[in-house]
Amino acid sequence: MDELNTLIRDLQAAFGDSSTPVLSLYADINPARPENARLAWVGRIKNAIKELPEFREGKRDPSLYEQILALLEQERPSARTLVLFASRNADGKLVLRRIDLQVELPVVDLAHGRVEARWGEPYLTPLIFAFDEYERAGVLHLSGARWHFYELFLGELREDTEVFANISADEWRELQELAGRIENVVAERRARSGGTFDKLSPKEREAAKVSLWMHKLYVRLAHALDKAVDRLGIERL
Repeated sequence: MDELNTLIRDLQAAFGDSSTPVLSLYADINPARPENARLAWVGRIKNAIKELPEFREGKRDPSLYEQILALLEQERPSARTLVLFASRNADGKLVLRRIDLQVELPVVDLAHGRVEARWGEPYLTPLIFAFDEYERAGVLHLSGARWHFYELFLGELREDTEVFANISADEWRELQELAGRIENVVAERRARSGGTFDKLSPKEREAAKVSLWMHKLYVRLAHALDKAVDRLGIERL
């Protein structure tokens, strides 16, 4: 929930003055939908904003309106839902925020023309719903001596570099050396067809020792992973 708390605090700090109305906008911009081809969603958003009494011709704040359109037309990575907040603060300065989500929100549907636009208090409920509804997953990628841990949330994948922060450089070198030795032994066994292993050769006894050390290191890494799961609130691994 840290990201949600940080985001909400940022939005409240920017738009929390109840005396200043805020444009809250949610729109379906999923590029996989035919109806969003060639940025058709930009036109729908413009129409939705123009329908608000405060943004009708002759009543709208020209500079605020222009800045909103400029923010809409910025080139961004593909997303499914666009969230935008815009207002003037108590000092009259323009304040705008755009958030691109990789998930769809139920507030944005056909009944609303795939756009939800409101003028008044900041409309944060859909964002809170998204953070509450979508589970946070962890992805652990192991390949030989290479280890990576990723956090998957709201359709976005982010590598977490803190998960193995307590493992020293010497331990990493030992891990890489042991992993390499195991890989070599496995490759040799695959190259030999047939045979029995009831009597271990020196190489196989060495492999058994290596496996024991690797098991110990795996246990250490598992403890580090447990801490990361608790720290990030991971619900599925």
